[in-house]
Amino acid sequence: TGNILRKTFYLIRVFKKMLFYFGLLIVILVIVLGLVSYKLLNKKPIDDTQNQIYYQEQLKEMLEKSTNQSKYKLNIEFDIENNTEKIAYGTYEIMIDHETYIANIDAKIYKNEDIDWVFQYDLRKNVYLNQEQSLPPHEEANPKYIYTLLGNANDVTETTAIISKDDMTKALKNTNLRYLADISSSEGINALEDVMVTYEYDSECKLLNKIKLSILVNDNKKINITYTLVYNV
Repeated sequence: TGNILRKTFYLIRVFKKMLFYFGLLIVILVIVLGLVSYKLLNKKPIDDTQNQIYYQEQLKEMLEKSTNQSKYKLNIEFDIENNTEKIAYGTYEIMIDHETYIANIDAKIYKNEDIDWVFQYDLRKNVYLNQEQSLPPHEEANPKYIYTLLGNANDVTETTAIISKDDMTKALKNTNLRYLADISSSEGINALEDVMVTYEYDSECKLLNKIKLSILVNDNKKINITYTLVYNV
């Protein structure tokens, strides 16, 4: 009887140890599976990451190639919507000449009245010339404006890119769009969300043709801007 009891207690201890190690193994497996699942869910596919890097580099190359053209025309169309009503709109025709380092700008803006501007921009000094109007030209008419923003864009695909709302807000604060959008906030004009940009380009010569973006700002007003580039002018 004593031997049977000793064997029984021994088997019980062995069984308890087995249960302990089995439970510990289950806990470890659950933790490992949880970590693996988290990494898989939060990791972008390698192909997507590589494509983003490729398209981001391609976009930067196209931006540099476009701005290095000796002569080209940059047309800008914009409008500002408050719900469905346009409260301001306009166009810029910019003839850029890198041989003389001068951009000739012809602007037509509507904000309560028609405003016509004809002025020049010094590409080397980054200053406007012949400026006599009380309302200075918009920074978005500076040829470098959109190129700088796109150069810092994220999540670049073959036809789209994302400008962060922080970068967009910093850029907007250097423009007159606050005045045109009737924004009176003491904080100034702010982008409310990241901005999706769509762009088109010539697949053979790798030159940008068109850039479009819509920016949601204070009071849910929307600024729509289209940049069209024309070469060999």
